[in-house]
Amino acid sequence: MKSLFMYAIDKVCVCRSVKIALVVGTINALVTQYDAVFHKTLPATNIFQIMLTYVIPFGVATISAALQARRNELKGMPPPLTEAAEE
Repeated sequence: MKSLFMYAIDKVCVCRSVKIALVVGTINALVTQYDAVFHKTLPATNIFQIMLTYVIPFGVATISAALQARRNELKGMPPPLTEAAEE
């Protein structure tokens, strides 16, 4: 059995998590920082908050995918989608 970390750094898992983080993070950043982004007044605190809006969805997606992959392995289910199947 692979460790949770090995599932989390799997290329398919990372690519999927990045895509999710870009979509969710962008929507969150626009909703929460709309005025600052479009009026071009971005203090350092706002930049930090915008970075967090991308990091948090990435972490959630990665942990969720890794836990599900490990659960599937423990139950003897087929491995998750490969990179070729995702394209």
